Amino acid sequence: MEKEITYERKKEFRKILFYYLDGIAVIPSIIALHQKGIINHILENPNISFSDICKKYNANSGYLNVAFRLLLSQGWIAKKEMNNSNNYKISITVEGKELLTNIGIIKKFNELLLSMNKIPHSLLENISDDLQSSILKFKTFKNKRIFHLLSGTIIGPILVANGMNSFHFINEKNGKLEFDNDKISNSWKYLLVEFLVEINFIQNNVDLVLTEFGKFICKRASAFGVTVSYLPLLCKATEQIFENPHLAYERSISGAELHVDRTINVWGSGGAHSVYFKKIDEIIKVIFNKPLNSQPKGIADMGCGNGMFLEHLYNVVKNSTLRGQHLDEFPLWIIGADFNEEALVSSEKTLKNAGINHYLIKGNIGDPFEFSEKLNELNIDLSKCLNVRSFLDHNRLLNHPIKSDTKFDSIHICGAFAYKGKWIKGNEVLNDFIYHISKWKPFIKNYGLILLELHTIDVYSSQKTLGKNASTAYDATHGFSDQYIIDFNTFEFGINSAGLKIDKSNSICFPNNEIPSISLSYIK
Repeated sequence: MEKEITYERKKEFRKILFYYLDGIAVIPSIIALHQKGIINHILENPNISFSDICKKYNANSGYLNVAFRLLLSQGWIAKKEMNNSNNYKISITVEGKELLTNIGIIKKFNELLLSMNKIPHSLLENISDDLQSSILKFKTFKNKRIFHLLSGTIIGPILVANGMNSFHFINEKNGKLEFDNDKISNSWKYLLVEFLVEINFIQNNVDLVLTEFGKFICKRASAFGVTVSYLPLLCKATEQIFENPHLAYERSISGAELHVDRTINVWGSGGAHSVYFKKIDEIIKVIFNKPLNSQPKGIADMGCGNGMFLEHLYNVVKNSTLRGQHLDEFPLWIIGADFNEEALVSSEKTLKNAGINHYLIKGNIGDPFEFSEKLNELNIDLSKCLNVRSFLDHNRLLNHPIKSDTKFDSIHICGAFAYKGKWIKGNEVLNDFIYHISKWKPFIKNYGLILLELHTIDVYSSQKTLGKNASTAYDATHGFSDQYIIDFNTFEFGINSAGLKIDKSNSICFPNNEIPSISLSYIK
C-alpha cells in the first residue's frame, strides 16, 4: 500500500504545477519582446512609457499590454501609473535582470515549445543534437522558479498527450513510463528520460518508475489542458504583438479555429469541472428537493462543452433528490447549447452514452433571445429552466460600438483587455459585462443562474502568491484571444449593477477569498 502524501508535500507539488503553467504561458512572450529588442531598450531607458515603446516598435497596443502584464505578474518588470489611463512607465526589476542572464537557455526551451505544439496529434520527430544538449544543461540552474518555468514547456504538453490517450507514455497501473516507438523518435525518448529524471518525475533512467511527485502531477494532467490548447496562438507571440492582430479570428477552409486546439480545450475544461462539483451539488439538491410543482422543468447549460457537466447534474438530480424519485411524472429537460460544432458532437456522445434524453442546440452566450426562440420551437420555455454555465461569459463577443462610462473610472478594474490588437479599457469591459448579463434577466428570473466563472487577480497579488495562482496562464491564454476575464470584485459589482444579486450562502471562491481565481455564484 502506498503511503499518503503529506499536506506539506502536496502543497509543494502544487506550487511546482503552477510554475509549470506559468512557463508555458509566458516564455513565448519573453522571447518575442527580447527578439524585438524591447527588453534591452527598457534596460537602457528606465521608466520609459508604454506609449513610447508601442510607437517605436509599431506594436499592437492591446497585445503588447497583455505581454507586459504577464511579466509584471511574474515580478520581472515594474509599472508606474501615469495620468493617462492607457499609459504607464516601465522598468526592469532585479528579478527581471536575473531572468535576462539566462535568455540563451530560455530561447532553447522556446524553440522546443514550438515542437511541443504538434502534440498530441502528431509524431515527436527527431530533434537536433545541439538542441538536445542545450536542454539537458538546464539542470545547472540555481534559480528554482525559472528551472520549473522551463520544465513546464515540456511536461505540460507531454501530460496532455498522455491524458488524451494519444501517446500512452505512462502506464498508471505499474507506475512506469512506457514508450510507443511508433509515436516517438529515439532522440525524443532519450531527452524525455534524462529530463524527467532531472525534474524528479521518475526515479532513474533504467526502470523508469514514477516518483511520488511524478504520480501527483500525472493525476492532474487535465490542469494543463486549457493552457496547452492555446499553444497554436501563444507560439505566435511575435507575429500577434507586432504584425497580425487577427490571429485569434482566423479559420481553416473548413471553418475550424486555428488559434486554439478545441479538442484539447474541451478535454481540459471538462477535467477542471470536477473540482467544483461538490459545491454545485449542494445547490442542485436544495433546488430539486423543493415541492415538485415549484421546481424548474429542466436544466439548460449554455456552453455545454463535452456534456460532462450536464451528465453530472442529471445524475445528482436522479440519485440524490426528491425530483429523482418522480422523473416519470416530472421529467427533467436536459438542454445543452454551444457555439462550437466539435463541442456539440462531444456532448452528444457523452449524453447518449449515459442514456440521458437531451436537446442540443447551436447557441451563442451573447444572444439568449435566439436561444430561447429555438427552444420555443421545441415547446420548451427557457425561463422555466435552471440556467447553468461554466467558464463562458468571459468568452462573449464585445457589443459594438464599445461603450465607456465615466462613472466607472474610479473603480479599480484588473486585467489587460484587447480586441483585434486594440487596447480595450477596463471600464469598457465592465460596461459591456453589465449589458451582457442584463440580457439574461428574463430567462433567469424564476430559478436563477448557477455560474462558474474565471477571474484575473491584481498583478501585485499575483506576485505575492506565485506558485499559488494560475493568473499568468489565464491572462495569457485569454488576453491574447480577446476574452475578458475580470477580477471577482468587478464581477460582483457588475452583477449588482445589472439588478441581480449573488446568493452568498450558495456561492464560493476558489482557491480562497485571497486569490479568487474562480467563482461559483448562484445568481438570482
